[in-house]
Order: sequence, then structure tokens, then C-alpha cells
Amino acid sequence: MTVGLFNTSSTQAASFNIDFGITQPSNNSAFGAAANQSGTWNNITTLGTTSNLIDVTGTSTTVSLNLIAPSAGVNGSIPGRSDISNLIDDSFFTTFNGTWSLTLSGLSNGIYDIYYYAPTNTIIETGTFEVNGVSAASILGDNPNANDNELDQGLDWDIVSGVNVTDGSLTFISSTPTSNFRGLSGLQLTQVSQPVPEPLTILGAGTAIAFGGAFKRKLAKNSKKK
Repeated sequence: MTVGLFNTSSTQAASFNIDFGITQPSNNSAFGAAANQSGTWNNITTLGTTSNLIDVTGTSTTVSLNLIAPSAGVNGSIPGRSDISNLIDDSFFTTFNGTWSLTLSGLSNGIYDIYYYAPTNTIIETGTFEVNGVSAASILGDNPNANDNELDQGLDWDIVSGVNVTDGSLTFISSTPTSNFRGLSGLQLTQVSQPVPEPLTILGAGTAIAFGGAFKRKLAKNSKKK
């Protein structure tokens, strides 16, 4: 009886690893990157919508990603040298002075930490952007000729913490640029908490449990009388 009182939906309570670009091979599932979140990586190779993202456990979900970067595409330059290279040596990018946006839909509501990665390209930076209204700083990325054996915060990657998802979606919108191309080489989404049930939901569940218990006791009492 208590099940019917809870709100059920098709959203996915899961975390995701996402790699943008066409040159580098997909990352090894043992590679956790800056988030230390090992698991399956989604390789996004085209603009537009990619459906049924795979979560870090390797499970197909109903989560989709819609990437918009006008007059641009995805790129890569240096053949894969390491897991780090596979992640940051390719990317999506805009035209010069262009903007980009992406939306993830079908997520479970809750609080997320979002790790984002800059391309190793001297003319492509992430640019400043917002995620569900929370600001993210621009990072430039490392030199393409650098040795890819570590990820440096504030250069290769950064984090937006405590982003609230209330309608199943995360929307990234880049700010108006002043120079350079803009883009990302990767994202990691880590769900750190889920919504607390509404008080009425808790009360309803408690009432149903109490009613169920009383009903069972009444049946038992009637059985004894017979």
C-alpha cells in the first residue's frame, strides 16, 4: 500500500563520464580523471542530440545530451598517448568569438558536482559559462606539446559544485566571448545527493504504514475469534 504514495519516474539516479571529440580513442573504464570517478565513458563525436547515455556502471539510461556550437564541430590533433591525452587532446569547439550550449535531460533531481575539462589547444578555451545559473570560470588548457601525465586544476580542469537539478535537466550556456574559440574536451557529472521527500509524502507513507499495521492486527483478531 505504501508504494503508490511515492512519486515514481523514468529519471536516472546515476553519474556520468563524457568525452568530446573524434580523434582520441575512448577512455579506459579504470580512468577516473579529476573526479576520481572510474567507469564507462560516453564518447560524443557529433553536434546535436545523443540519446541513451551510459552511466559509470555501464548501464544504458534515458538521459540525452543536446550539444549546440554554431558553425563548429568536434576535433582532435595528437594521437592518444595516455588516458589523460584521450580526454583532453580532442574537443568540441565554436567558431572564433562563438558561443556554445548543451543540455542534459532525463537526470535524477538532486545536487551535482560537475567537473569540466579544457582542450589542449592554444586557441580553444572553455570560456566562462553557467550551469543551471551557477557560474563557471574559463580555463585555457595545457600546451598541446606538454607531457600528459597529470591534470592540473585551473588549467586542465575545474569544478562547479552544488548544482541543483529540479526538473531533470542541466543546462550549460557559454557567455559572450571576447576572443578565441570556445569548447570543452570533457565532463564528469557526480550526483552527491538526492531530493528529500516532501513532508506530505513522508506523512502519507507513515499513515499508510500505520493503517496497514492496524488492518493486519484487526484481521488477526478476527481470525482468533473464529
